[in-house]
Amino acid sequence: MDEVAFDKAFSEYLNDDSFIKANDCIYDLARAAFVAGWKAAISSVQAESEK
Repeated sequence: MDEVAFDKAFSEYLNDDSFIKANDCIYDLARAAFVAGWKAAISSVQAESEK
């Protein structure tokens, strides 16, 4: 494999608008899942402390 050509092609791929948009969507999805888990954990702790 020609590593120089590979690195060039991969760099172009990473800088492509479609990759950037897809990466932003993945980040947003991961952040939303983390926030949902965080809120669920806080609610669980608050419910336990109210008992």
